Amino acid sequence: MLKGLAHLPQEVEWSYRVIGDGPEFRRLRALARALDLDRVEFAGTLTPARVVVELDDADIFVLGLRQSSDGDRDGVPNAVLEAMARALPVISCDGGGIGEVIQHGRTGWLAPANDAAALAQLIAFAAAHPRDRRRVGERAHAEVRRRFGGDVSPSPLGRYIHAASVRA
Repeated sequence: MLKGLAHLPQEVEWSYRVIGDGPEFRRLRALARALDLDRVEFAGTLTPARVVVELDDADIFVLGLRQSSDGDRDGVPNAVLEAMARALPVISCDGGGIGEVIQHGRTGWLAPANDAAALAQLIAFAAAHPRDRRRVGERAHAEVRRRFGGDVSPSPLGRYIHAASVRA
């Protein structure tokens, strides 16, 4: 994800907040500094109510996932469903169970796993197309309501929730 942000064109205005903490917290902060990403903020763990506020303030929810060297991948992270439930357009990486809920171009956007440049292209596209963001967010919300009854609330887990505020 951070490498993807480093690929964004200069003309894209953005800020990125990492919510939560975990074993990778220090490494991610160091990587953000090394990539000179001064628009990345590490907010730490927040209450579920504050997470809702963060999601509602974001323009795009971006979660960069990668396949590990042993082939392990995530299923469908709760954070993706939580963002979709708030009608927030999601950009993530294809793999694991993400493709079960994100239909590329319809309920979100998917970049190939481990492809920071492709992730950056999708963020730049979404930043430049607010109508598409709104349309995709509405479809994502409808998909979560259809599949889960709309009862997807932010969890207090110490996992990372990544919300990117992008302004075109």
